[in-house]
Amino acid sequence: MLTETDSRVSQIGGAAAEGLPPCTLGTSNMADFNFILLYVDNPAASGSFYADLLGKAPVEASPTFVMFALDSGVMLGLWSRHTVEPAATWWAEGSWL
Repeated sequence: MLTETDSRVSQIGGAAAEGLPPCTLGTSNMADFNFILLYVDNPAASGSFYADLLGKAPVEASPTFVMFALDSGVMLGLWSRHTVEPAATWWAEGSWL
C-alpha cells in the first residue's frame, strides 16, 4: 500500500486545479464515528430487515427503537420517526435509504 503523497493522485478530480491539498494514500481525514441513527417509519419492520441483512439479532429492541452492534464496533439505531424527541422536522426526512 502506498503511504506517501502521489502527485498523480492529487490531479484526479481536479483537486490540484481547485487548490485542494494533495491526496495522501493510506490516510483518512474523515472523523471516526461510532453510532448511526436512522429515523424509520416502523422500527420492528426495519429491525427485521436489518437482522436479515446483517445476519444478527438486535442488542436492544422496543416498539419505538431497535439497535444493532456491528462487528466494527459501530452501533446502528433505528428510531421511530413518529416518536423521536425532539420531533423530526421536514428537513430530517430529506434523505431516504
